[in-house]
Amino acid sequence: MTLESAADAVAWTTCLTAISVALLATETLADRASHRDTGLLGLPVAQTRHPWLLVPWVERAVVIVLGYRALLTWTTLRLLAALALIALPLEPASRSITIAFLAGSSLLLGARTGFGMDGADQMTTLVLLALAVDALVDTPLARQAALWFIAAELALSYAVAGTAKLLGPEWRSGRAIWGVLSTRMYGVPPVGIWLRDRPWLSKLICWSVILGEGLFPLVFVVPPPVGWVLIAAGLSFHLGTALLMGLNTFLWAFLACYPALLWCAFGGRVV
Repeated sequence: MTLESAADAVAWTTCLTAISVALLATETLADRASHRDTGLLGLPVAQTRHPWLLVPWVERAVVIVLGYRALLTWTTLRLLAALALIALPLEPASRSITIAFLAGSSLLLGARTGFGMDGADQMTTLVLLALAVDALVDTPLARQAALWFIAAELALSYAVAGTAKLLGPEWRSGRAIWGVLSTRMYGVPPVGIWLRDRPWLSKLICWSVILGEGLFPLVFVVPPPVGWVLIAAGLSFHLGTALLMGLNTFLWAFLACYPALLWCAFGGRVV
């Protein structure tokens, strides 16, 4: 990865975010049953969060915009838009419109299914909004602001997660890691059992995550060698989470923030 300008950092962030969007869209289309009206992620379930969505004339409009058929349409368009950002040399105007569409549709679909979303969905939406502002305003100041917003959001998300883990006795004791990995949905049970029988290793992993996340914001002020250690720790955490927990978009959504972080933390050096 070479970052010779802020534009390079934006380009890398856009491409990696598009990969995250494409993966999420593909997963949604592959698991259509969960999003049907009878599924757990269906619109009727989502409407129970907000009674006003059940008002007859509102409900009709919502079904048209966010119903099952509309969801498939939005998702297919998002997949095509993401692939276009990844593979096609779009003109600036087309690129701006495409990014703005992905940002707007992320907000729209987030309103449809607020529960069940994780940090990857939230991060992708925030990054797309920052990229959309940069693309639509298209000034050096907007580009710098977008990069710093993305880098700061990444550091803040780690700091909050690390603090929450520090306050949790399950993480401090080391039980959290083998507990999560012992589940069928978010883990590999044999690995979880193996770690359970090695409490010292579980505790070491948990405290490594706590310290790595909690200290991550220091990347902006520490010497570059120390900064690279924090960055390597962050990337290792996401890679391990993707491999062991199957959270594919979690890796790409946060990885997309690292070009912005590198540009802001290391002053635009070639990486």
